[in-house]
Amino acid sequence: MKRSEIEIEEQTAADREAQARVGHVCPVLSRKHIQRGLQSGRYAITRLGLERRCTRCGEYWPADTEFFYFQPSASGGLNCYCHDCYRSVTGRQPGQRVITRQKEMT
Repeated sequence: MKRSEIEIEEQTAADREAQARVGHVCPVLSRKHIQRGLQSGRYAITRLGLERRCTRCGEYWPADTEFFYFQPSASGGLNCYCHDCYRSVTGRQPGQRVITRQKEMT
């Protein structure tokens, strides 16, 4: 490997470490998705930037993973419930397994 390739690898590794420390991500949305969201009321642009409305409590929160859980299957990449509403509905955090007990056969 050339010296410049090694430097690039070290820089990308440092970038990944910095992102892991920060922890909060704002998914990249297309212009069309944002326009549809603004028209439907799902998103709002405020002095803080782009905000998403929680479908349960109706409050607007910044559209990032500090306030909404990341959900890759959702349009926009964020869960429709804010953190507090998600925890109150499910009683757990995403990725936490639900332990079910099977009935014992007697």
